[in-house]
Amino acid sequence: MSKLNIQPEMSIEELGQKLSGYLKEHWEEVLANTIEELQLLFPEYEDATYGMYLDKLLPPAWKELEKAGFQSAEETKEDDFIIAECLNFRNSIEKAKWGTPDHEKRVFWIVIENQNKQLIHEC
Repeated sequence: MSKLNIQPEMSIEELGQKLSGYLKEHWEEVLANTIEELQLLFPEYEDATYGMYLDKLLPPAWKELEKAGFQSAEETKEDDFIIAECLNFRNSIEKAKWGTPDHEKRVFWIVIENQNKQLIHEC
């Protein structure tokens, strides 16, 4: 995995650019390396298999954010379902209008704070 070069003073826009670049650079490689495993799991786990893919794709990037002092600003509750070490299922929404009835899209959001417990936001 290439270094994301995350700096503690980055804005949410800058972090978003770094993470978008990471995803563009790594999604196909991670999928190619896990496709057989995921195809075997899909008949039993169906949509949850996408979360299993994210469990392999996102943690390296999330760890780099944490090393730079960033974290989720929201406290995890006992009954929360966390995907890929950073996506709280409670903080997501799925709407068919964003896709087709058989291919809905789910959107997750994370409120990020820096090492000083300050929420980061747009410049």
